[in-house]
Amino acid sequence: MLGIDELDKILKTNNITYEENKYHKGYRYGEGIALRFIQPETTEQVSQILKCCNNLGIGIVPQGGNTGLVGSSTTNSNKTQILLSTTRLNLKLCEVDKESKTAKVGAGIILGNLNRELEDR
Repeated sequence: MLGIDELDKILKTNNITYEENKYHKGYRYGEGIALRFIQPETTEQVSQILKCCNNLGIGIVPQGGNTGLVGSSTTNSNKTQILLSTTRLNLKLCEVDKESKTAKVGAGIILGNLNRELEDR
């Protein structure tokens, strides 16, 4: 079984930003202390993190913009869960279909940025 040092090695090797005790409070409800705060940039990094955490039995709380109103985007207070933020994950506009008026985007795209990019289209 992998240890927390192995998770830290995966994060460092892949230049994944991680910090402790960041984004621990929800927009309206919820507050906790994360074992690690992680901001991967690719789905491959997410896959490695999920595999490692699964082997360690560590829970993961995904967090988007942290603007939810029900308190589900924060970890518990036991410092036993990973907070996985999507803020750096595929921040780009991937594909626009003008005919169907749809856009394929990454999980971390900010709606305001998307709207600005689509204004000319």
